[in-house]
Amino acid sequence: VIGRAIAFVLFAVFAATLIFTKTMSGYVGLAVIVFAVFVLFFRLIQIKKGTKTALAAGLAAAGAGLVLLWGVDRLAYGIISVELKGVYYQIAYGFDINTAASGRFLIWKNIFQMLPQYIFSGVGIDCLQAPYYHNFGLLFGSYVDKAHNELIQVLITMGLPVFLCYIAIYVLAVKDMLGKIKTGTNKPVYAALLFAFIGYISQGMFNISVIDVAPYFW
Repeated sequence: VIGRAIAFVLFAVFAATLIFTKTMSGYVGLAVIVFAVFVLFFRLIQIKKGTKTALAAGLAAAGAGLVLLWGVDRLAYGIISVELKGVYYQIAYGFDINTAASGRFLIWKNIFQMLPQYIFSGVGIDCLQAPYYHNFGLLFGSYVDKAHNELIQVLITMGLPVFLCYIAIYVLAVKDMLGKIKTGTNKPVYAALLFAFIGYISQGMFNISVIDVAPYFW
């Protein structure tokens, strides 16, 4: 009971941090968490047939997550509306890598062009702005000082050796949590931590170190 209570608090706090970042990457992370929760309950039903309570709880969790995802407040709704309009225009008028996702795809493309020069050393921690500007100039009139993708950020700023270590941390952590979910005594706690972990990784594909989320994650 204590483990379940702790897990609920951990999950609620982390989900709230994703919501209140008020960025599309945060909503992506939350959507992945909601999906993961639903899949977990579905697996429980498969293992323990007849557990209608588990199904109801899973559907409730998914429904509550979607309500939070789409209706936190007017600002959040406004952000989502703007993003969805952007997706509509890309579909209706053709995909343009130079403008899609606020230029993220173009930034990633340009960074990969820079990568051979900095593959082992990186450009230096928090030092992306100067080399990016030297190679590509301003993006929409602004300096680019981050990759808007945590893995690409680590790779370009710290180099391949550190990037491989960083990936190893992710893989070992997920492996450890999955093992403890199967055999540990605090399965709900590790499940909540795993959900938070995959939620953070998902939002990290479109952003880096979101200030409301990163401290809770680490």
